[in-house]
Amino acid sequence: MSSRNFAIWEDLPRELWLHILGFLNSKELVRCARVSKAFNEMCFDGQLWTCIDTTSYYRDISDEALAFIISSAGSFLRTLNLRGCLQVAQLRDVQRVAAAGKNIRNLTLEGTNIDPWAIEAFLTYNSGLRNLSVRGLSGVTSSTLQRLSVSCPLLQYLDVSWCHAVDKQGLAHVVGSCTRLKELRAAETVGWDDPEVAEKLFIHNQLETLCLTDCTSLTNQVLTILMQGLDSEVNGFASKVQAPPRKLRHLDLSGCKHISDLGLRSMIGNVPYMERLMISRCRVNDGTLGDLFRTTPLLSHVELQEMRGVNRYCLKSLATTCIRSLRYVNISSCRNVADEDVCTLLRKCDKLQRLKLDNTNITDKVLSETAGRSSMQELQLTVFDCGMVSWWGLREVLIANSRGKGMVKLRCCYKLQALVDEHTNMVLRGDLDGAGGAEHRGTYLVLAQEGNAARRRSWWRRRSLLPDSYVTVRRRAECLVM
Repeated sequence: MSSRNFAIWEDLPRELWLHILGFLNSKELVRCARVSKAFNEMCFDGQLWTCIDTTSYYRDISDEALAFIISSAGSFLRTLNLRGCLQVAQLRDVQRVAAAGKNIRNLTLEGTNIDPWAIEAFLTYNSGLRNLSVRGLSGVTSSTLQRLSVSCPLLQYLDVSWCHAVDKQGLAHVVGSCTRLKELRAAETVGWDDPEVAEKLFIHNQLETLCLTDCTSLTNQVLTILMQGLDSEVNGFASKVQAPPRKLRHLDLSGCKHISDLGLRSMIGNVPYMERLMISRCRVNDGTLGDLFRTTPLLSHVELQEMRGVNRYCLKSLATTCIRSLRYVNISSCRNVADEDVCTLLRKCDKLQRLKLDNTNITDKVLSETAGRSSMQELQLTVFDCGMVSWWGLREVLIANSRGKGMVKLRCCYKLQALVDEHTNMVLRGDLDGAGGAEHRGTYLVLAQEGNAARRRSWWRRRSLLPDSYVTVRRRAECLVM
């Protein structure tokens, strides 16, 4: 080897420079840029900044540095996540920054407090935009959605949840022009009482995810049009509307107070690919839910929280039809659910991973059934505020965990949760003796509490048998002694 100084970085080709620096994250690239002028030029090469995600440093970066990085990335930039960057509103030349990246595919602006005209600038210069999240921005209006529909026809994902300035006109523009839209999230927005929006979604039939949480403007008529259209043929033999099946896989109608059996019955037989269904706090009866579940064999996640209509037929249909796919069930605050209904769900659905039963009337029988499951699948069971569940039912589950048949992670009342967590951690570490000690401490604590309660009841019972005159004299005597 020659005696001359060997400058490894200077002799490397530019392609190798970029390949090596490509293993560094954003913060490390900025630090390396301070080494020399050559490093500064390489570290801010656009090929290294195809993805700018400020999630881990949005509080530390200044508006000038942010504008410089976006401008340096240029047309190489594909993903821009500015979530929480309040300094975006302080950018001096947003027009130039928006024009720098013309090939952005994924754009997240939620929590930025960006001006409406700045949002429209990003949309104007990025016609190939695929995914857009502007959740909770007050600057998103009907004009913004109109600009989006004109500039970004290839849009596939849109999140305008909690954008209260969005109305039916803006939704109609987006739904009508963005024919490739697959996922639409619009929680707590208005304008869903317009049949035109539902008819356009029905015609395109590309939507796979629709989140309309707490959209109080949604009506049964609009939901029926979304599922069956306006001019679909009617089968005279079956007295049923014939419409192409919807491609919906995820539907969230939680809190839509105007949705009832009439609207939900339009979904029966029309959503065969449904995997996630959230209809909490809706006024739907047990029969409608049961008939719907019989036509959705791919359901994996179901939320039926605070629904009085959930009963035996509904859960039986769910357990029978979705026996291979069901993973998550939430029937919290469903007061009409009985032990036998939940036990049927536990027996048949071996792949069930999470079951929420808080604030229901279940008893220790459900916990006994859980402890006797033959499946090795891990199960997370929530039984908050269940007045009929006692320590003895929880104890059966803990003993079953110690035997190694499977793991059931319990979420129970506050005073016993620490003991349950301690027992679970010891079982996972293989310390079965320590787990047995935790179980004995819990039993001793519960027995002591029950004994104290029994003594108090006995004292009050004896006191109630004494005459009132004796109790009055006794109180006076105690006062004189004091």
